[in-house]
Amino acid sequence: MPSSLLIAGYGYIAAKVNAVLAAKHFDSPVYGVSRRIKNIHPAQSICMDLDQPLSGAYPFNPSGPLQLLYLLAPPPQGTLDTRSKYLLSLFEQHDQNLSHIILLSTTGVYGDCGGRWIDEQEPLKAQADRAKRRQDAEQQFERFCHSRNIPLTVFRVAGFYARDKLPLQRIREAKPIVMAAQSPFTNRIHADDLAQLLYLAIVKQHPGIFNCCDSAPGTMHEYFTKLAELFELPPPPEISLEDASRELSPGMLSYMQESRRIKNSKILKTFDYNLMYPSLDTFIRQQRLTEPVKT
Repeated sequence: MPSSLLIAGYGYIAAKVNAVLAAKHFDSPVYGVSRRIKNIHPAQSICMDLDQPLSGAYPFNPSGPLQLLYLLAPPPQGTLDTRSKYLLSLFEQHDQNLSHIILLSTTGVYGDCGGRWIDEQEPLKAQADRAKRRQDAEQQFERFCHSRNIPLTVFRVAGFYARDKLPLQRIREAKPIVMAAQSPFTNRIHADDLAQLLYLAIVKQHPGIFNCCDSAPGTMHEYFTKLAELFELPPPPEISLEDASRELSPGMLSYMQESRRIKNSKILKTFDYNLMYPSLDTFIRQQRLTEPVKT
């Protein structure tokens, strides 16, 4: 019997994945978990608050095995992912027949690599608390799946972007960026490519750890200045990394203190996928060709 699909954390990316499932005529039942009831057609909406231990009636009643796509962000503070803990505890209590788990993690678990090229063999050394929470989630799911012989697929995702997910307001507000010579390297991935790769993970169910990113790392300076040019906005003012420690928010500063270039050959080969947007430049060319840019 085909597995039902449970999407935990029904937000922006989950909606894109669900659209791909519908377009591909995915015929297994789909359940979407969020803190509020949402219109998740064709998914069935389940309201759960994973910021506290779960009790009461078990909300999942598939007629057969269940595949879990875990997209839920960790809590906003601390170094532990209690949301993963509470959901996995619920599965432990009710002995759910889980056939496969897909976990969305982050390339932030690698920490600062000094701009080196890295692959999935790079040791984990999460530095920022946001990355430590993701690393904790990976460890929780690894222990849970190992003890129950459940295949686990981990996507370590670089920051994603899309036409409606760009830092344009930050650019309009003329918030500073670190100068080109000191700007860290990073990868990213377009949300449509991420959704397609998650769909392939659902249907192909290849276990393992995969870097999920584009093929062309660039600096944060390039990212902001190219977007400013595309949308005909003034380029952001530039500051030194030393000044950034005083002027940038702690969250933005944590990104500026980590530099790495990430190899994605494993995920592209395993899932036999060609990126629609292998680079930011591809996205920018597509935007200029398809329609006038409006701010």
